[in-house]
Amino acid sequence: MRPRRAISFVVTAAALVAAAASAGASTPGLLAGFSENLPEDIGKAATGPAKDLGAGAMRITVGWSAGRTSLLAADQAKLDRAAGAASGLRLVLAVYADTGSSAPVDAAGRDAYCTYLRNVLSRYSSIRDVVIWNEPNKNLFWNPQANAPAQYEALLARCWDVLHKAFSKVNVIGLPLSSTGNDNASSTSPGAFIRAVGDAYRASGRTKRILDTVGYHPYPLDPGERPWRKHIQSKVIGLGDWNKLMRNLWLAFNGTSQPVPGSGGVSIWYLEDGFQTQIDPAHAAAYSGSENVAALPVDAGGEPDSPPPDETSEAPDQVTQIRDAIRLAACQPYVGAFFNFLLFDEPVLSGWQSGAYWADRTPKPSIDAFRSAIAEATSGSVDCGALKGGQPSGDFTPPSVPQNLRAAVPNPPQVVLTWDPATDDASAVSYRVYRNGALAATTTATTWTDTNASGTDSYGVRAIDAAGNLGDASASVATPVPDHTPPTPPTNLTATLLSGPTRVALTWTASTDTVGVTGYEVSRDGTVVGTPTGTSFTDGGAAPGEHTYSVVALDAAGNRSDPATAQVTVPAPAALAPPAKLTAAALSKPPRVQLSWVAGDANAPGYRVYRDGAAIATTSSTSYLDATVKKKTKYAYAVTAVDSTGAESPPSATVSVKTAKK
Repeated sequence: MRPRRAISFVVTAAALVAAAASAGASTPGLLAGFSENLPEDIGKAATGPAKDLGAGAMRITVGWSAGRTSLLAADQAKLDRAAGAASGLRLVLAVYADTGSSAPVDAAGRDAYCTYLRNVLSRYSSIRDVVIWNEPNKNLFWNPQANAPAQYEALLARCWDVLHKAFSKVNVIGLPLSSTGNDNASSTSPGAFIRAVGDAYRASGRTKRILDTVGYHPYPLDPGERPWRKHIQSKVIGLGDWNKLMRNLWLAFNGTSQPVPGSGGVSIWYLEDGFQTQIDPAHAAAYSGSENVAALPVDAGGEPDSPPPDETSEAPDQVTQIRDAIRLAACQPYVGAFFNFLLFDEPVLSGWQSGAYWADRTPKPSIDAFRSAIAEATSGSVDCGALKGGQPSGDFTPPSVPQNLRAAVPNPPQVVLTWDPATDDASAVSYRVYRNGALAATTTATTWTDTNASGTDSYGVRAIDAAGNLGDASASVATPVPDHTPPTPPTNLTATLLSGPTRVALTWTASTDTVGVTGYEVSRDGTVVGTPTGTSFTDGGAAPGEHTYSVVALDAAGNRSDPATAQVTVPAPAALAPPAKLTAAALSKPPRVQLSWVAGDANAPGYRVYRDGAAIATTSSTSYLDATVKKKTKYAYAVTAVDSTGAESPPSATVSVKTAKK
């Protein structure tokens, strides 16, 4: 027989968007169900309530251990019970180990695991939907994470081959990922994991697909987070991030033999989602332990469908959340199933309490919300245009990168950014402007002004379309902005009078500046008298009277702070007492006159000597030798005291002396 030629699925994103475009009611046929293991333990006591709510399927699980290829007797009994109670319900089987270190990371492990699946399905003809592992992007289930995507891709490929060889109709469900991940040793973000699986698939050269259905767990970050919330520029891919999930699948598989959802019969199944509830005291006896996460009321009255609340608001209760979540899933393109995690609450409060029934298996007040939402979704009667978050878009292609980003500084501190428009194939775009990596603004224009830039900031721009697809960042631009911020004013300025001689001592508390204070400018009555770099200054030139001092801080860019001011009064100096007991003695060989006196004022720093009415000398001593006299000449002497300001005392008593003959 001739081998079948490999088919590469090259479907343009635009074609998928066009195929996804719809208006009005949802498409009939959403598979709604519950992820619940109790059919394995109580049979029809679990499947009956599920069918009563309109469920068409239940996802059950069975544990696997490394090397095992056949069912344990206990597990066989459980699956026998579940299969016997299905009675028209579609059973979806997920198989994984209870520890991440048991993941099948090598060829022998993959052979054993896939053989195990084949043997299980061989026993149960009613089970033909099988989920390959559980949340392999978490080290709780796949450890280590370092090479997990490539190892998981190899597991998918091996199991797809084994199961499709054994069964004519089998649905291999892959990528049942957690909605969160940190891209470290503990977890991998779902987008990065999907892309890495695609890289491994392309590198393998495989010409057959590796999955028939994309499984996914679009849990919210908390029970009150709105189902349509978009986590833009985040690693999270929640229920409202359909476009991010599709974009990553497209990047991983477009142009290969693995179809993406919307082509080749591939669809998306939400295998786990749920909203934990508070426990009604009337049912508390059925629970043990303590709650470790936030939880919603079951029914706080709900909320109207219109006007729609903001996506960042908290939902009031489980009733609201389950309606909005199932309706949204029913309206999203290529989504084929929605499974609420649990039909019955887990009795241990550290587990999950997101069921439609209490742990004592009595219905919660949200039971009718489950029933009506499932009925709407499975019948195709959801009004998609009336969803609170708007009708889901089939667009998952981001806009182009804004080009030619440029910056100008026409009027510091303003920075004006402009760029060329981005393009998008489905809608108008707006722009997110980033400053130093943080979102600074969103605008529909191709220009934006930063009114408070400083230093050298780096800017980038990304386009975002109406569906929430965020394009790649533009080339960044960094623009130095002259320092325009003045220092803070000096504080606690004080002016203190000092004596001997009279001075004014100024002190203040240092100013601060975005770059640095370089010094201060000190003024007296508007005239600059000093430019110290420290926080003190002494003015020795203040005349008697009232003075206003101001201190201004300066920075390197010449920015000046507001002034700090202080007032001080410099008193007039007391009148100096004249020197006393002035004596004059004539000295000979050569002729000289020796003067001496007694200080009349202890505060006088100096003296001025007068001869015949003319000043001939100043001295700080109480004596003076006049060596400029002529012989046989009579002279009259007087002395005054002089202070630091130049003020003089009255003259001393005058003394006369006649110089020697020789």
